[in-house]
Amino acid sequence: MNRIVLIGNGFDKAHGLPTGYKEFMDSYWTDFSLNIYSGSAVNDYEDEFVTFHNGSQSAKLKSSVKPSYNLNSYTSLIKYIGESRPQNTTHNYGISFKNNFWKHITQRTSLNSWLDIENEYYYLLKSYLKDDKQGELVRKLNEEFSQVKKLLEKYLTNVSIKEVKKIDSIEEAFRSLPIHKDDVGLSKLQMFWGTLSDEIDRVKNIIRSGGQEYHFAKLKTDEELDEEIKSVSEEKGIFPMRTLFLNFNYTSTVEKLYLRPDDDFVINIHGELNNPKNPIIFGYGDELDDDYKDIEKTNDNNFMENMKHIHYSNTDNYRALLMFLQQEPYQVFVMGHSCGNSDRTLLQTIFEHTNCVSIKPFYYQWKDAECQEIKDNYTEICKNISRNFNDKKSMRDILVNKVYCKPLSPIS
Repeated sequence: MNRIVLIGNGFDKAHGLPTGYKEFMDSYWTDFSLNIYSGSAVNDYEDEFVTFHNGSQSAKLKSSVKPSYNLNSYTSLIKYIGESRPQNTTHNYGISFKNNFWKHITQRTSLNSWLDIENEYYYLLKSYLKDDKQGELVRKLNEEFSQVKKLLEKYLTNVSIKEVKKIDSIEEAFRSLPIHKDDVGLSKLQMFWGTLSDEIDRVKNIIRSGGQEYHFAKLKTDEELDEEIKSVSEEKGIFPMRTLFLNFNYTSTVEKLYLRPDDDFVINIHGELNNPKNPIIFGYGDELDDDYKDIEKTNDNNFMENMKHIHYSNTDNYRALLMFLQQEPYQVFVMGHSCGNSDRTLLQTIFEHTNCVSIKPFYYQWKDAECQEIKDNYTEICKNISRNFNDKKSMRDILVNKVYCKPLSPIS
């Protein structure tokens, strides 16, 4: 029996890397603020996303008011621009956007995650389906989305060099958590029992070679030894023979900290930073969506430009994943992945495969600021996982109950 570990953005964030969407956006606007405010004046500035005009020279002098708060977000920057705007000026003063998609996601302050951004891209794409200028609009959207993707890669390249340390609970999960029969769906238990014969042979070899992994009383027959090993395995569980880290991030945190080359391997399914042989894939991946057929019917390939499943064919990653799925039964660990619709095509392939016997989410914990109550997102992960199933009965069977799950990084 094997194991697949789905590595998402929450995995990097748990290790202290500022790889979240909000951190990415705030970093841009912080740098932008530093460019326009020098301490003695508010300066003109322009890049491929926005233009800032400070007005006339007289306006510049009047608007050189030092902010009393940090300009570390778009919201704080807009507040400052409003406060520092020269009175009675007829000159242009403020921000104008050159990239409309950047404007769209910047001004949608309710957006919190990369899933939200990928959903926004898909929403805009669908909104052009019935527009007379759909071809022009989609080409422009893809150009602007590509600019954001390049900015993201540059940002992540800078933050990924930060030194990070192992988290004990994650290390324990990888090295000390077996696949227990209580984790396995009832309809999949026969697969679990079927692996015991292999486990019995493995443990026999350990015992005969003087290994100390199991401590048995002196047994007289092979039959008794078989029964004892089976009993221990049923009680303690079975350790996976191979572990696949399916990394949805562009960073290499899991490789740096947790990879054991003899037993584990990584598939960077969405690419790697600055690797032309495995370029990053950023977009949308739900060909099961009801509107997707309408996109295909347009016969305009620009609509397909940022569909994730199209880009999977550029490398051997997806084929390697399929080969792993077909080898033997496996358990899925979910670590920091939201399991949202933007990856539904791939996730459904993993979750509804015949060999998938268990899906075990590791949830995020936080303290409520008011009552100091510890809360978690286990239920939210389960809601998202359910959207990746056509067979809901199967989902309820193999999704591990919260009582058997653990937090990714526990808080006290």
